[in-house]
Amino acid sequence: MDRRHLVAGLVLGGLAIWALSPRSMPGYLARQGVGQLTLLQARVSTDEVLARGALTAPQEERLRQIARIKAFGDRIGLNPIDNYEAVALGFDKKIWNVSACEPLAFRPRRWWFPVVGSVPYLGYFDETAAREEAARLEASGYEVYVRTAGAYSTLGWFRDPVLPAMLDWTEYRLAETLLHELTHATVWCPGQVQFNESLAQFTGREAALAYLADTYGPDSEPYVQALVKRQDSATLNQALHGLYEELDAVYKDKTLSPGARRFRKEALYAGLPARLEALPLERPDKARAWAEREPWNNARLAQFKVYNRGGDAFAAMFAEEGGDWGRFLARAEALCEADDPLGALGE
Repeated sequence: MDRRHLVAGLVLGGLAIWALSPRSMPGYLARQGVGQLTLLQARVSTDEVLARGALTAPQEERLRQIARIKAFGDRIGLNPIDNYEAVALGFDKKIWNVSACEPLAFRPRRWWFPVVGSVPYLGYFDETAAREEAARLEASGYEVYVRTAGAYSTLGWFRDPVLPAMLDWTEYRLAETLLHELTHATVWCPGQVQFNESLAQFTGREAALAYLADTYGPDSEPYVQALVKRQDSATLNQALHGLYEELDAVYKDKTLSPGARRFRKEALYAGLPARLEALPLERPDKARAWAEREPWNNARLAQFKVYNRGGDAFAAMFAEEGGDWGRFLARAEALCEADDPLGALGE
């Protein structure tokens, strides 16, 4: 289970709102530009936010923890960009992510932007615009998935602020998110979103645990609770990977008619609740609540795959580098030279 990246999201398809697209998307870029400007104008420095006394005591503590998390990221070799040194105080908008996929194949709809390359999602600052795009995609025959994004990144092109809702997260979730984002600012392979997100997913998760162990000790309550969460995430992710593989096999089975493939697909998705019910989870209610919050379809499962591929291969590479984050990240960056970084990783 990874609530942040599947439900909250992270890097938006709208990262290129500051760029000129060779495709005709002036309306989209203009709307995103307004949203980006509104977000940037809402920034208030951390010191000023604390001086104003506008936050609750727990929120103030989370805000102070951000500097410690970033300092830890710097120590392990992540790029210490100037992001998250201000809060978008009063920014009450949600950020939305729209993705789409074919109904009988795991072929996501993709969009191309300068610098970031090809991405399987679009980001929006306005829910109405996001829903309108989703309706257009559905009318074109795609299955769609619309979700909110809890954090935001422009890969260091702007000084991205902390969104107010992030100050209500647990310290582990906050650390995982920030270290994930710093990974993007350290290693980014243009056009290889699945590699980028999976690398950042692995790094954010493992580095957040290392941060808690370093800060509180490996026997501390924060570290132990984070381990429980990670184990539940791994168990749930394994089940979803299994569903993906079974569906993919159905879609690729040319002996089946489209109708038969559709029937088997519906049966597999219908069986997901029972599959989740049987999982040995420490916190089953939270995991199931997340999994059942929105209907599953190809678009949602394809998004899950974007963020959750190659975990074992990254873990093996990290172990081969002796747990040295600097060498691990350098090796990950070298994989960008390959046409298929995940394939070069052995995934």
